[in-house]
Formats: sequence, C-alpha cells, structure tokens
Amino acid sequence: KVDAQDAVTRQREVEHRSTITCIAREVEAALDVAMGARRRLDAVRDGLLPAAAEAGRLAEQAESTQALDALRALRLQVSRLRARRRHLDALRGWVLSRVRLDEAAGHQEGSVRGERPTREPVTLCTLS
Repeated sequence: KVDAQDAVTRQREVEHRSTITCIAREVEAALDVAMGARRRLDAVRDGLLPAAAEAGRLAEQAESTQALDALRALRLQVSRLRARRRHLDALRGWVLSRVRLDEAAGHQEGSVRGERPTREPVTLCTLS
C-alpha cells in the first residue's frame, strides 16, 4: 500500500514539474512575441510617425505657397494616413501580445495585477 502511494506521489510530482515546464515555455514564447511587438511599436512611433508628420507639415507649407500641386499633396496625406495606420496596427499587436502574455502567466480577465486568479489558468499544457 505504501509503495502504491509513493508511486502515485512520484507520478504527481512528475506531472507537476512537466506542467510547470510547459507553462514556463508558453510564458517565454509569449514574452518573446510581446517584446517583438514592442520593438515594432517603438520603431513606428519613434521613426515612421515623426517622419510622416514632418513630410505632412512640409507638404502643407508647400501647398499653401502654391509650390505643390493638389495631387502631390493628396499623395503625401495618404502616406501620413498609412503611417498612422501602421502605428495603430503596431499598437494593437502590442496590446494583444500583452493579453496573451498575461493569459500564459495565469492572469485572468478582469483580475488586478498581484491578485491571484480565481481559477486555474488554461494553457496548452492543461488542454493536452
């Protein structure tokens, strides 16, 4: 009877370590995705948006002095709008990656940081 209980205990320990390892891999993967999304967001916010804004400002100045035809001014506006859209796409990617990271780490929807989740986190490990 003791040997059977020891075997069950060891099996549970092995399963527990396996689950922890799997969750750690999921968190690590989610963190990598979040960090990549943050780098993309920073690149768009710090590089593309200021350049597009400056180009738009110069286009407005040139248009007001009649140095730029209307078609060229519209094309510059389209470029500015595309840059803003890329920024929003990057921001969305960042937010979604943070949600996935929180889910992988066991945070539940609506929970406050530092608060323990009310139920077990659902991960790929627990679904298999």
